[in-house]
Amino acid sequence: MARWTEPRDPMAASKEFGYTPGNYVIWYDDSTAYVGRQSATTNRIRAAINKHPRQVIGVQFMQDRDDNDCLRVDRERRKIRALLSDGVILRNKIDGAVPSSCEVDW
Repeated sequence: MARWTEPRDPMAASKEFGYTPGNYVIWYDDSTAYVGRQSATTNRIRAAINKHPRQVIGVQFMQDRDDNDCLRVDRERRKIRALLSDGVILRNKIDGAVPSSCEVDW
């Protein structure tokens, strides 16, 4: 399985991974995190930076190497569970949307 990058500078991560399909973790200055996924047509990392410009301190990214939304959904779910079990407080308010073609057990 692909590995997550080390936390990177938010602006550098946005430029490097901005329109790459994959999963990401955004780290905030209060030690909270947000787990998400983006397709090749979205730059969710940049959107988070724009929404919280002074709070985002790092971004980790796991590139899927293909545009498989079901794979990204599964990786998002597993990363959320792993961070919660490590005691990390997440800013995720709701579970991400799951395409009807994906069979995912939340």
